[in-house]
Amino acid sequence: MPLSIGKPGSKSWVAVALALFVLAAVFALLGWTVEWLWMDELGFASVFWRIRLTQVGLFAALFVPVFAYFWANGVVLQRICAAAEDETGPWIVQSAGTPAPGWAVRAAGLLLPVVVALVVAVSFAGLWDEYTRFAFAQAFGANEPILGRDAGFYVFTLPFLDEIQDRLVIIALIAVAAHGLTFHQFGMIRGWKTLNE
Repeated sequence: MPLSIGKPGSKSWVAVALALFVLAAVFALLGWTVEWLWMDELGFASVFWRIRLTQVGLFAALFVPVFAYFWANGVVLQRICAAAEDETGPWIVQSAGTPAPGWAVRAAGLLLPVVVALVVAVSFAGLWDEYTRFAFAQAFGANEPILGRDAGFYVFTLPFLDEIQDRLVIIALIAVAAHGLTFHQFGMIRGWKTLNE
């Protein structure tokens, strides 16, 4: 049965989410301020700003494509669900229910990609150390005996590539789970009709 969403007036959950976001941002800014004061006192203010700018760059580099990816998936899911309810596509909704109002569907189609992209991009921004070693990698001048690669590849390059792979796997799993949950919620997993019918 499709999800039932409350009336637009019931926005307490939005207020709670916004309050938590603001609280997290305040704590993050306080931590950054303390770190900046300490590093500035030691004469390393330029190092602080380089780290923060690197984190901002990593955040932006992942937030934009992840948001676009999940937003596009949301558009596709909305079209599939609409076709299923109208029985114009290869899906048939098995269980009837009160459909979510249009404003809720549009809000979810925008907010969910933003939330997922924020979580993934924030975690990726924390890899500034791995990225710095990757960007300024140096050769050790000694090759390992199996693949013949320089040892510097395993110290500087491979860890960052491994982190990228982990993020891509997480993104793919979230997308698959979102599709599966939506199909199950609309009863479409059991409702596939063959194209020959």
